[in-house]
Amino acid sequence: PGGFSSVWGLASTSSQFPSGEGNNIKIPEGKSKIKNRMTEPGKSGFRIELGKWGERTAYQFLRRQGYRIIKTSYRTPLGEIDIIARDKGTIAFIEVKTRRSDDYGPPQASVTKGKQHQIGKVASLYLKRNGLETACRFDVVSILANPGRKAAKVELIKDAFQIDS
Repeated sequence: PGGFSSVWGLASTSSQFPSGEGNNIKIPEGKSKIKNRMTEPGKSGFRIELGKWGERTAYQFLRRQGYRIIKTSYRTPLGEIDIIARDKGTIAFIEVKTRRSDDYGPPQASVTKGKQHQIGKVASLYLKRNGLETACRFDVVSILANPGRKAAKVELIKDAFQIDS
């Protein structure tokens, strides 16, 4: 039957980004609103701010990896794709997952089969709307943020899952 297969860890690129060492990927610090929300998990804006920070971090990371960003936060009635980019001749639909710790597993573990299915539907709509018949794949950027240590571990998992027709 149709379904999804995950290949976590294959073709992955991982980097440790210390804050402020010329890489422009910083965990918010000081008196910013983001810092306050990131250190107060009970606040309703915490997840939203952490997610936005993660998407900005992923954007910068992907550009450094040679991806050409086409669209961010592509929204449709069917759902959203965080980043659409071109990696050489392939369109990559990229889901970004950010967590502060791996206490409940790595960030990429939260890309469930249901989420994969939704991303597949949105990707299909994007290709149709843009008249594209080209190679594509589904990547995941996993970000483990750690404000206390002012570093983020960023992992790119290329071809993280497939959509069966």
